[in-house]
Amino acid sequence: MSIRSRLAIIAVVAVLSLMQRSNAAIRIELYTNRAAFVARLDGQTRVVDFDDLDTSQSTFVAFSSDRYRSTKEIVIKGTEGQYVSRTFSWPADYVPVSAPNTYAPGPINGSGNRTDCTFFVTDEQGLISGFGVYFIDADYPGMGPSSLSIYGANGTLLGSTDTVSGPNASQLFRGLIAVDVATEKPSAVISSVRIMSGSGWPASASKEGVVLDDFTFSTVVPAACVSPGIPGDFNSDCDVDNDDLGILEACATGPAIAYRPTNLPSGCTLTPDGNGRIAADSDADGDVDQSDFGLFQRCYSGAGKLADPGCAN
Repeated sequence: MSIRSRLAIIAVVAVLSLMQRSNAAIRIELYTNRAAFVARLDGQTRVVDFDDLDTSQSTFVAFSSDRYRSTKEIVIKGTEGQYVSRTFSWPADYVPVSAPNTYAPGPINGSGNRTDCTFFVTDEQGLISGFGVYFIDADYPGMGPSSLSIYGANGTLLGSTDTVSGPNASQLFRGLIAVDVATEKPSAVISSVRIMSGSGWPASASKEGVVLDDFTFSTVVPAACVSPGIPGDFNSDCDVDNDDLGILEACATGPAIAYRPTNLPSGCTLTPDGNGRIAADSDADGDVDQSDFGLFQRCYSGAGKLADPGCAN
């Protein structure tokens, strides 16, 4: 990543909170720019834009909560149903980020304003490291505040945005990413997402109507994955990929050149265990060399693909 890109990301990042999971400190970062949000996730994102639904013949079209489960690994559940529309009867206000459709929770003409998202890898519960969404026309927050919140596997609130508000017809992106403080890498600890949008059905003149578009989120990994149980998964995201290779390279010493737990190679961010050993020393011989790289190759899975915990056996 270029210095310019890094500065662009830092400019829109705000630290919201610190949490604990698997003894790892987690920082939640807030993004108001989708390009920076996607860059922070190394471009490994999925998008649900709702434009696969045909709205050419109907004002509102309902869809099942698991419509995107097999293709995007996400379940989207509104208060009482899920709907898309080209205009929600107010074309000047609800301008889609990606045409033609925007989304809102049901019921039609009701007060539903909550959307809950969960994630799955086949039949297993999944985790993500970041989620973002566009809020469109959130211009009367006093009538119905809009926000985005993320939760951990045990239902603990990890972080939340402030109330989202802007001018009429504004398209406001909000994204939250969980980052491992030790590695400065996004960490898959988000189990569910809750989006609050206005006060009810957006086509109703009596409600604070807010529609949503372009749900953007990171690669989904199985919640059953336990890191650092997977050899080579140095950043605890359940895969073994180029991010982990970068950590291995930073910690390399060479054959028979011992590392010192209190003075690791420059750039090595791994934390020694109680015996003074770092995870990059896969064969536990006191150095990080070609033998460790050989084990890393055997465990390599690629980005977003669950690695085999028994790969080094």
